[in-house]
Amino acid sequence: MTLKIEFRHQLPVGTTLANRHYDPSDDDVRSILSDACQIIGSNGQFLISGFGQDRWPLDVETDLLTLLEELPSIIRKIDESGSCTIHLYEQGVERSIELIPSSGTYIAICSSGTDWQPNPRCEKIGHSELQSMLVEVQDEFMRAFTSIGP
Repeated sequence: MTLKIEFRHQLPVGTTLANRHYDPSDDDVRSILSDACQIIGSNGQFLISGFGQDRWPLDVETDLLTLLEELPSIIRKIDESGSCTIHLYEQGVERSIELIPSSGTYIAICSSGTDWQPNPRCEKIGHSELQSMLVEVQDEFMRAFTSIGP
């Protein structure tokens, strides 16, 4: 099994994000992302498979939000063929995927903070495949966000 990361959604026509005031002293981009993930969550799926598990126990409202917060820096690191880590720290998931470049591919090393243990712990994924997969998650989120934006 190879690492796969996907985001899918089927938003009903007319689904919109409430037009609310964000206070710069209390809110930042995470506030906007959180509101969007709450709206998209009931009509979306955030999927990760790999390391011996076909479907990780993830949701849009918390786990996709967690990934979105660090996705731009992860994509930048992958663009530069650098190492980085995906952190999925929500209670019940508590996993990380360390991504280490190696001769045109990446070695993905999964760690778990729960009773679940990855098997295998390491997987290989092509550099361009990894990059495309992560950019597609970002692009698909932006399509959903654009469709619900006030």
